Amino acid sequence: MEKSGFFNAMKVGDTWDRVYKAETYAEYFASFIGNGVFPNPSTNLQVIGTDKMQVIVKPGKGWINGYKYENTDDLILPIDVADGVLHRIDKIVLRYDVVEREIRVKIKKGEFASEPKAPQLTRDADMYELGLADIKVNAGSISITQVDITDLRLNKELCGIVHGTVDQVDTTTIFNQYLEWYKNITGKTEEELQNVRKNLETDFNIWFNGVKNILSGDVAGNLLNLINKNKESIDTVQNNVDEKFKTVKSELADMATYQTAGGTATSINLNLPTLVNGYATTFIVSSNNNKNATTINGKKLYKPNTTTTPNLTAGKAVSVWYNATKNCFFIKASSEGTAVAANVLANKTFSNDNDTGLTGSMADRGVFNLNLGATVPAGYYSGGTVPKGRGYSTGDRTLRASRGNSLLPITGLSFTPSKVIVNTYYVNTRGYKQASYQITSNTSDMYNNYGRSIYGIFGYRGEGNPGQFSHDTTGTNIFGNGFNIILDDIYDSYDVVLRYWAFE
Repeated sequence: MEKSGFFNAMKVGDTWDRVYKAETYAEYFASFIGNGVFPNPSTNLQVIGTDKMQVIVKPGKGWINGYKYENTDDLILPIDVADGVLHRIDKIVLRYDVVEREIRVKIKKGEFASEPKAPQLTRDADMYELGLADIKVNAGSISITQVDITDLRLNKELCGIVHGTVDQVDTTTIFNQYLEWYKNITGKTEEELQNVRKNLETDFNIWFNGVKNILSGDVAGNLLNLINKNKESIDTVQNNVDEKFKTVKSELADMATYQTAGGTATSINLNLPTLVNGYATTFIVSSNNNKNATTINGKKLYKPNTTTTPNLTAGKAVSVWYNATKNCFFIKASSEGTAVAANVLANKTFSNDNDTGLTGSMADRGVFNLNLGATVPAGYYSGGTVPKGRGYSTGDRTLRASRGNSLLPITGLSFTPSKVIVNTYYVNTRGYKQASYQITSNTSDMYNNYGRSIYGIFGYRGEGNPGQFSHDTTGTNIFGNGFNIILDDIYDSYDVVLRYWAFE
């Protein structure tokens, strides 16, 4: 495509035959003005530090792809807080945004790392960035100083200086920053060199004072004696190392293979080194000790933190450790407990003071519903029911009845009876002493099976005559938590004395 310009437009009808966009002019200026910041003054868009977590971008001008940028005042940019452990590098950029149609100074935040890297510049069809400075945010920083800022303006790959419209470049500010850095580095280096010199001088004086007597008189003889003495020391050290190596090798072999106990069941002998507090070893038991008092190399053997002898079983590996304070061995507890086979369900395994991997013998009887009078066998039950007993009550009462036939209530039972037996004694209206025996039911079963339910004996002046009375009814004699006593021909000047037996 051929392009040219710029030419005056001519009006053709209601429109103009020439229309130029801003991007056309930008392309024109970009053809002879390169991207970057303007060089004069040297502080153009310089990034400087403060005593806070912020930086200042100085006033200045920049140029990106034919578009101009200008900052007229100090621009303050806040820097995100530092991490407590890791570092970060942020980049201050001059960004041309095609979509937003503007150029602005932005902060590109880096990632936290022990060795952080600065973010990359974005340069594509939608955005073009120039790097002004990198900001090192050290772990725990509370301010950004000039030492933490790397000026990128002179780096032509990242920013660069606008060229083509200037005669000379003012690099005073950048040179001053370099000079400050140089002084800081050289000052530190000089101090470090002085420290190194002092340390070397001290080491030399110590060495020289040690050998100056040797270098007097018979120098060769003195040196030979010193060499021989050093050789003897070296040989001694080598011998000690060899002995230690043999000991360690032997101990490692013992650790890899368990030794079988010697001696007897209660007086065990083991191949042990010099005992120290906490020394541990494992051995295979050769004979059962049956819980009898036992020693290892003359030292008593106990259960953990007790003075009780453990049960040792032949063929099993046992771990013990030496307690120097009590001058005894303690078995290392792999299991403790007092349960026996009868306490554990059959086919279930358990461990106790005597052994591990024991099998229980308690029968598992599942759900058990108990009947009255049943014998309960030993074993484990997962649940069941117990039959509820029937209520029973007996008592004596003294009642005052009215003349004639009476229905006397007995109340206050904790249950409603189904059968009641009553024995009464009273005086009838004719002055006879009379006794009554009653059997009462809440159903008709008593009457149907046995006939009349009330029987009595009455007498006069010591002579008794048998009598039989009946009340052929079942509806009112028993009620909730009580019952009625039916008596006839009662003399009201005397009390009715009775005893009852009530059954639920």
